[in-house]
Amino acid sequence: MKIFFRSLLTVLFLWVMFTCKEKEKETTQIKYRPKIDVKKENVIPDSILSKSVFIKVQDSGFTRIWVDSKESRGKYFYADTLNIFNVGKYSFENNLPKLTEKFELNRLEWSYFSIDSSSVENKLINNKEYLFLTTQPEYMGKAIPGKTVEFWMINLSDLKDRQSLLYKGYFSEFCNECIKGEFAIEEKNKKIVLKSPLYQYASKSKLIFQASKKEKKADYYKNYEEKWEEDNRTDNHYGAGYGIIPESIQSTYYKDQLFNLDGSDIDTIIENENYIVATYFRGNLLGYDKNKKLYFPIIVESCTYSCNKNIIFLDEKTVQITYEDGEKFEIKLDEIIFKK
Repeated sequence: MKIFFRSLLTVLFLWVMFTCKEKEKETTQIKYRPKIDVKKENVIPDSILSKSVFIKVQDSGFTRIWVDSKESRGKYFYADTLNIFNVGKYSFENNLPKLTEKFELNRLEWSYFSIDSSSVENKLINNKEYLFLTTQPEYMGKAIPGKTVEFWMINLSDLKDRQSLLYKGYFSEFCNECIKGEFAIEEKNKKIVLKSPLYQYASKSKLIFQASKKEKKADYYKNYEEKWEEDNRTDNHYGAGYGIIPESIQSTYYKDQLFNLDGSDIDTIIENENYIVATYFRGNLLGYDKNKKLYFPIIVESCTYSCNKNIIFLDEKTVQITYEDGEKFEIKLDEIIFKK
């Protein structure tokens, strides 16, 4: 009987050892089995992803927005002798992207080109998906003082269906680096544009001056610059230099304080029995009538260089201004024509 049990135990031991070795062999084979490299289909390469402002993956391809520029400071700012703002459609052929349609949205030489990343958004309009985005083109140098913001509305399925809206103006001290100006809209198209989704999108932008109801009135004191330029039929914003002072200056009286209105420091201030006159560095010349207790703009102007001025009283009612190049002008304050 003992011999029987010993034989049985021996058989069981050999069976267990054999089974373990087979499993170990199987495990070893699985562990060292070579991996099969399966390539994913229709993958957008990193070379395209890294240089794109926006990508929308669609059936059998994708829509892309990008900027051709030699100097890129990220996806949203470019500076080069030539910046080209593009939109295009791609399909896939043999697992590689192929550009099938391309449009230049803007082409700027010697410029800076920035895209407001916080303003990029998609909207569904009449069952069509549109991309809205905001760009700021700006020429290098100081020759062009004006600033612009351009708003875009692009149908992602049909790139020919796109619109743009331009806003022109100058940087405003009344908001954080925004532009104060107006939309470039032809009068014949104004009613249509003002009702469009693009205008609704653009009119809410933080990059343009958001005027309140009272601030939209031409006679509002914060609009004294625009009113003076309109009354004198001039635009005195220069990259360099200065304009000719009108022989007959038209101005407006304001009860509200005009000095330091935007928080800027006054460069020079002079005073006599009748007037206080103040000027900003390369900026406006403002007056205060002590007798009427009213403020008024004398000259509205700005430039990047050459238009700074020194001011003195020649007599009780005459101011002499001398520009940086030595050119002198005289302004008789009592001859200024005041409009209501």
